[in-house]
Amino acid sequence: MKKRYFVFCSALFLLAGALSSPVFAQKIKVACVGNSITEGIGASSGSTNYPSVLQKDLGTVKYEVTNFGASGRTLMKNGKEFDGSASSYWDHERYQNALRYNPDIVVIKLGTNDAKKINWDNIKSEYVGDYIELVNSFSSLSSHPKIYICYPLPLFGPGNWINDDKVMTDEMMPMIDQVAEATGATIIDCHSPFEGKGYLTGDKIHPNDNGYILLANIIAHAIAPEADIPALPDDLFLRIAEYDKSDSKTAMESSVDGLDASPLWDNDANTVLETPFSDEQEYWFAAAMPRRTCLTAYAITSGKDASNAPMSWKLQARTQAGTSWRTINEQKNVVFGANETKIFDENIDALTYDWYRLSVTAVNGGSSLAIAELQLFGYDKPLRSSLMNKSNGGTMSAQFNTNSNEGYANLGDGNIGTKYCTEISGGNSIWMRYDLPEAVKVGGYTLISANDSPDRDPSEWTLYGSVDGQKWEVLDVRKNQLFLGRYTMLEYPVVSEQAYKSFRLNVTGKTGLFQLAEWQLFKAPDGVGLKENVVSGFTIRTDNTRLLIESRADVAGHYELFSLSGQCLSKGKIEAGTTRCEYLSSGTYLIALDIKGQREVRKVIIGN
Repeated sequence: MKKRYFVFCSALFLLAGALSSPVFAQKIKVACVGNSITEGIGASSGSTNYPSVLQKDLGTVKYEVTNFGASGRTLMKNGKEFDGSASSYWDHERYQNALRYNPDIVVIKLGTNDAKKINWDNIKSEYVGDYIELVNSFSSLSSHPKIYICYPLPLFGPGNWINDDKVMTDEMMPMIDQVAEATGATIIDCHSPFEGKGYLTGDKIHPNDNGYILLANIIAHAIAPEADIPALPDDLFLRIAEYDKSDSKTAMESSVDGLDASPLWDNDANTVLETPFSDEQEYWFAAAMPRRTCLTAYAITSGKDASNAPMSWKLQARTQAGTSWRTINEQKNVVFGANETKIFDENIDALTYDWYRLSVTAVNGGSSLAIAELQLFGYDKPLRSSLMNKSNGGTMSAQFNTNSNEGYANLGDGNIGTKYCTEISGGNSIWMRYDLPEAVKVGGYTLISANDSPDRDPSEWTLYGSVDGQKWEVLDVRKNQLFLGRYTMLEYPVVSEQAYKSFRLNVTGKTGLFQLAEWQLFKAPDGVGLKENVVSGFTIRTDNTRLLIESRADVAGHYELFSLSGQCLSKGKIEAGTTRCEYLSSGTYLIALDIKGQREVRKVIIGN
């Protein structure tokens, strides 16, 4: 009997020890409280919003992260939407769910919707008091959680629909300092790391996937400085060339004799174009495009010494046959920080040109002019494709057309400033159709994202062709697609020897509002550049899950393959006359090719 009692006690002792080990330890519960940026608007999927990335950063052994974000909600109890309807986080069920969660850590990121003029101009005096009360509502929980309160992300503008960023920096952030002092909450600065990085958002408000990675990393470092969080390379977002047309330039010119202008376009923030600067001399740097190109935006990256950054300049353009330069955008008194990238996407002439040049007229007080990168964002396909020209007699139609001012006719009007925006009335799909009077062979198609709200973008679809408008054949299928910004063109090849009169784009996996700026179809001879895209002696080809990189018989070089998060997936040497094959899942990738020190970056789309 005594022996049995000893065995029983020993078993209890061992069980108690096991339960107290890290394997059975209770996880630290993290509640992410916030608005649409916490919920994940602008992320390509539920796994790429910041709470999901934060879970990966902190790990699943010790931490449990839960998303309590509610889109459109304010911190202030009397906050309103643009239409005057109530929109306070206090009234949302996710606030009550967050309290019931009884978390160990609370991360509060609220304030962007409070900055709307309808709120800030009328009730900003309530912000500090309501914030203190919100923090105390969590502090009084039985779990006695650690509270973090976040500075808001910058408002990039002009052109955002919230307010000027000075409201954040000059008014809201000092109020958050008051809240921290009154409650003992810890501040996380989510504003400074995003300054000058509007390209990390899809609509100047909500981060894109790369922006959410950065946001999660900032918060993770605050919560667990010891966590093994992968550092983001300084030039990560410059390597992600998106639709940077300067990568495909065919010639360079400069007004400064003997100056090598190539550092402007080498996708390397560590190499800098630098030359002594004088008000008495002209300083311009020009690049020729391989085809007529339309710019939607451009970006300038400063060097380490901000005093040598450009302060005033003109972006100019001309055609190959033209002799005079036309100013398509002008900036004055712009102040850069060190190694800062600024994107300019307002009031840019939307015509197509063969040459673009940056003409700098002033620097920020220094004796030299220094620029690390000049990126030219746009597209080199005609906005109205040959098949959708009105002279062809084609007609556009769509399943839904709930907004007469933003109807389906805008899909083929050749104007990215207009869009087709409609409510999907029931179900989770929508079709658009284009009919021609005569059958044609199609070589490719493009889709262009609209001006705002990336959550309305299509991400999966099927393109069909029909000879008689009754029987439809699948031409292309895409899933998990991502537009890298507003007014971004995605290009896709179509491989078919059949001529069709009717085409239908069937978008699936969407509910609520859907929008698209342009849908273009191209005849087979026109192509779209992805099936046979010759880059610096290489031919890049895709066939579903394979990426093929072929070198000419007289060309050898190196390649690097990146995911959109900046992770290098593969790299190596390509011998002359050989083919490199990479098997990839569907998605968008970047391929960097090097030949004798010349580097070019291309976007490649892989389908299922």
